[in-house]
Amino acid sequence: MPKGQLRDNYKEGKIYRLLGAGITDTYVGSTCGSLYRRLWHHNHMQTTPTQRQMSSALIYQRSPTVAIELLEDYPCDTKQELGARERYWIEKFRAEGVTVVNHNLPTAGLTAEELRIRKNTQRTERNRANLYHCPCGRTIQSAQKEEHLASYLHAKRLKVAQWVQGDIQLSSQTPASSSTSQDMKPVHQDFLQEQVSIFL
Repeated sequence: MPKGQLRDNYKEGKIYRLLGAGITDTYVGSTCGSLYRRLWHHNHMQTTPTQRQMSSALIYQRSPTVAIELLEDYPCDTKQELGARERYWIEKFRAEGVTVVNHNLPTAGLTAEELRIRKNTQRTERNRANLYHCPCGRTIQSAQKEEHLASYLHAKRLKVAQWVQGDIQLSSQTPASSSTSQDMKPVHQDFLQEQVSIFL
């Protein structure tokens, strides 16, 4: 018998979920082996530091007792079919309002175009989560924050912004009937806009 044939016997495919005592959150998974062995594997992963970031670890973090429940036997021929069925159950639970802790939907059964869109969406979400909106008006990656704050461009943009704000406050506070209004005439607005466009 070739290596892996027994392990990948998709005729024995099963869809299961992990349940924690006292919580409504769940984790959905699939296996071709016994549920007892799958639960043992999940329990074992919690003792391995490199595996604690997996989706199923969230159930163990939220509940001291975790059980496994069979959702359905799903005999099939390929990993793609089993993954597609797992994705069906995840989407079903989420549509019903159940919190499913799986980080990602299984990629099995997705077309190349669907995979491309999914990867682009995930990349966009990661980038948005790592953005820093600087008071000078720039938006940069958080990793570049210290370098940007120490840059000449950051200081120059802040100076221009403060200059414009000060001019606006000065012109709004200067009475129109004041005899000294001509002496306190602000810098021409077109010139300010030109300066702002240079540094922003």
